[in-house]
Amino acid sequence: MVPIEQVQVGMLIFLECGCSAIRGISHPTGAAALVVMQSACDVHREDKIEARALSKGTLVSPLVRPVAQPA
Repeated sequence: MVPIEQVQVGMLIFLECGCSAIRGISHPTGAAALVVMQSACDVHREDKIEARALSKGTLVSPLVRPVAQPA
């Protein structure tokens, strides 16, 4: 888990609740980052929110994949 501000724009992330989202732009002050929801957890599924702001310091899990080593 890393703070949202350490994740690159456009990266797929997972929130602690289980929701997945795409990391969007940050507020000019750096106080929050916009995320576009991809798949909601059971708790947030009924909200039907397409985007939300995450406060600076919110922990997320970025989806990363290993880079293939050249043969």
